[in-house]
Amino acid sequence: MNNNWTLAYFIFHSSYCNIKYYIMNLQFRLFFSLFLILFLIVFGVSGYSIIEHWSLLESLYMTIITLTTVGFTEVKPLSEAGRIFTISFIILGIGSAGFALTTLFGYIFEGPMMQSIKERKMELLRRKLKDHHIICGYTAVSKEVITELNRQKTYHILIDKNSTVNLTPDAKYTAFISGDVHDEEILRKAKIEQAQSIIVALNDDAANLFLVVTARQLNQTIKIISEASDESAAKKLTRAGADFIVTPYQIAGRKIAASLLKPRLINFIDIITDNNTNGSLKIKEFHISKHSSLLGKSLRETNIGQTTGAVILAIVDSNGNSRISQNERTSLASLPLQVNDYLIAIGTIEQLDSLENFIKANTKLFKL
Repeated sequence: MNNNWTLAYFIFHSSYCNIKYYIMNLQFRLFFSLFLILFLIVFGVSGYSIIEHWSLLESLYMTIITLTTVGFTEVKPLSEAGRIFTISFIILGIGSAGFALTTLFGYIFEGPMMQSIKERKMELLRRKLKDHHIICGYTAVSKEVITELNRQKTYHILIDKNSTVNLTPDAKYTAFISGDVHDEEILRKAKIEQAQSIIVALNDDAANLFLVVTARQLNQTIKIISEASDESAAKKLTRAGADFIVTPYQIAGRKIAASLLKPRLINFIDIITDNNTNGSLKIKEFHISKHSSLLGKSLRETNIGQTTGAVILAIVDSNGNSRISQNERTSLASLPLQVNDYLIAIGTIEQLDSLENFIKANTKLFKL
């Protein structure tokens, strides 16, 4: 007896799963909708032909105007039986037509047609990219990276093996490639040779390590930023070629502790470093390129502070190390600027914009 119940349950569950799959399948619903519309037309034509004894053309005309509810006058006066049939046909037709139209629009905006348009748009965007960023893996960490890069209007390419990644509508600066991030051809498709940086965030230290090695082989100068679960993994990733290591758990722990011990300082830092929060002061970095006419000059000689109003907090070299004068009597303002230095500045949005324009103007002046 128990075996019979088990078999019955298995058959029922299998049938239910199959039915659920077909109902959820968009292509199946499209074909079912087309079949339903065809059935309604045949049903309506047959009904009017049998009940009212109309011709095929008259029955088809009456069926179409009833289904579409356009409100045209009947072909001929309806009998009582014809009116009852028409009422039933309208009730059945409106529900079926609504389902069919919903499915059709779903197929257009969610199905292969829209997917093809999205893929074409992604391909055109990918071809234009240069000095872009590559993000490997669609994880909780990379989602935040993508959100911030889109806020900053910075172009980047996301690579993930899941072809059904659902990016938000505001991800206008994100190009997507479906594939294995460890595949060299996929990385070349993402134009890794021309990329500025690659973010490795696969939630697996071994996978991250392999990808770091592959990326470094394909591009010797690319900046590699990798996620690591702990200090041991971080050391291995650094030896493999990663330039910068992020340990989310360690960062989160330190942030929580700092928020407990120095809440006002942490709140102030969050405000000045987050471009999406309100605040009178912000902090940004500015690159001094090899084409800048500011090279060799000190901050005092450039009059940056007096011209822009921004305050320079530090000068950082290309390796991320703060440049500090060896002479205790020499101030930061006396240090000469070098190629690939970064100025860390604080000020209002207007002052920082003025500083950015000042650096750009001097760079253009040098090129001319």
